[in-house]
Amino acid sequence: MTGENVKRCVARIVENYRKELWDISRFLFQNPEIGNQEYQAAALQCEFLRRNGFTVEEKAGGLDTAFIGTFSRGEGSCIAIFSEYDSLPGELGHACGHNLIAAAAMGAAAATKAAMEELGIEGTLMLAGAPDEEFTGGKITLLKKGCFRNVRAAMAVHPTTAKSRVAGGNHAYLTYSCEYRGKSAHSESRPWAGISAQNAVLLFFNALGYARQMVKDGIRIHAYVKDGM
Repeated sequence: MTGENVKRCVARIVENYRKELWDISRFLFQNPEIGNQEYQAAALQCEFLRRNGFTVEEKAGGLDTAFIGTFSRGEGSCIAIFSEYDSLPGELGHACGHNLIAAAAMGAAAATKAAMEELGIEGTLMLAGAPDEEFTGGKITLLKKGCFRNVRAAMAVHPTTAKSRVAGGNHAYLTYSCEYRGKSAHSESRPWAGISAQNAVLLFFNALGYARQMVKDGIRIHAYVKDGM
């Protein structure tokens, strides 16, 4: 059995799901849900997985809209496919294309399972639904909860304007939250009695900009104001 044989088999099988996958993508696009509120999106995908022979765990890792579907056949490694399905806030909706990511993940899972059965491939296939990818990163939360303890390799797709390609390198990341508290004062009669949280934030952003010049290649540093009163 060659890789090309497997590829042709999967490509043939996934065509059988084309209409249903477009329906999933269209529904998510027309019904956007922000992070950790993707109840319709999660339910739709769980139903699809069950209908195609996967065992589904809802609320995976204690997250209301996370889920994990698994299919096992004999011995072998566990390979995971990730689905993302949260939208951006407001009118942006699915501007990042997570409706397409979810549909692609469903198609990949269903076609791979069918190919495993048709070609006699052994192993465990996991489809992990990760909520709130835009902000908190559902995959990281599920990882910390131990949901991927037995996973040997994981993969995902993301839409882009470029031609199909394998993505570049990956970055680990750390997040920090800073809070600046000011003190109100009358700007004309007693400005010296005030403390400006805004000035502190601006100084921090300027310092961060200078720090970028000194970090090693490949390091990314970003900051934003999450809540300003």
